[in-house]
Amino acid sequence: MKTNDEIIKINLTNNRLSHFDDENLKEKARKMGRLEIRIALVDIGKNEPEILATNLTSEEFSTEDLKELYGKRWSVETGFDRLKKFNRNRRFQRNSKNNNRTRFSRPHIRL
Repeated sequence: MKTNDEIIKINLTNNRLSHFDDENLKEKARKMGRLEIRIALVDIGKNEPEILATNLTSEEFSTEDLKELYGKRWSVETGFDRLKKFNRNRRFQRNSKNNNRTRFSRPHIRL
């Protein structure tokens, strides 16, 4: 990349379209002909910048805006991850005296 915020263009060739399972989506992509994706390099305080891919334009959102949105999204994702781990840890197995496994499960959190 020449800058830290660029648009890449991907031609939606028949070969690429052949990988689409959804026929409606495939037809929509065929009509588009090309996909434009914004790639932004954002410094989040690590050794290397985070690479973000988005359809949000630079006129709508600066790279600093993307950094803030990414941070909020990451908080949501890690929250979901914690909920899944919590839910997994609430289930356990216990061996009974006759070596049959008994499964105990607490109510699931459904999102």
